[in-house]
Amino acid sequence: MTRYLSFFIIFILLLVSTCFYTAAASESVLTTSAAQQEENTWQLETSEKIIKTTAKWYIINVSYPEYSLGGQSLNEFNSAISTRINSYAQNFKDMADGWELPNGAKSWLEGKYITYTANKRFITAKHSLYSDFGGASPQHEIITSTFDTQENKIITLSGLFKENSAYLERLSELSKKALFEKYPDLSFAFNTPTYQKGFAPNEKNFSNWALTDTGLVIFFPEYQVAPYAAGTLDIEIPYADIKDISLL
Repeated sequence: MTRYLSFFIIFILLLVSTCFYTAAASESVLTTSAAQQEENTWQLETSEKIIKTTAKWYIINVSYPEYSLGGQSLNEFNSAISTRINSYAQNFKDMADGWELPNGAKSWLEGKYITYTANKRFITAKHSLYSDFGGASPQHEIITSTFDTQENKIITLSGLFKENSAYLERLSELSKKALFEKYPDLSFAFNTPTYQKGFAPNEKNFSNWALTDTGLVIFFPEYQVAPYAAGTLDIEIPYADIKDISLL
């Protein structure tokens, strides 16, 4: 009798263990499915648009992105990018048309882009546009646009921060610190009054920015905070450093 009772107890324990394992496995599958579903809704796709023209006085080769998310086109963002880049190209055409260079040379405009994403919510398109009208060095301009996919709108720098938060003063202070830390060889420039104006607390100085998973990236093009030869400089401000004034 005792022997049969022991077998019965072992059988019950095995049955309970099997049920527990099955329930745990089911929960794991459900969790994975939910995670997979979230991942599927954040499938950012990019197609490339190109403005390519060879005319008598100039050459243009500029690419810019067109985004879709989860199979749906981000029309507002795409339209804003297209308008901005095409307007830039048209302005170049107007300036270059009739601008004669020696030895049959032509003015030119080239442009490429990089995409940044943040926390499966924000998308930033950063455009680098180089143009030359026969000068000593090509001109370089950065254009950035950031889109909030949850709110379905383009956001501005001021829209990242609380009202009356003195965010420009904070960005100025943090940018100065980050520039000295990341580019110690350029400290001579950062200490020069001319270049210090480039990280002073005004909106124009921080007009080129992007959001990443870890922080706010700010781009400083040539001549803004250092000589042309230094190239474009960038720094990242961790979200933790602006947590108290940020709306993110």
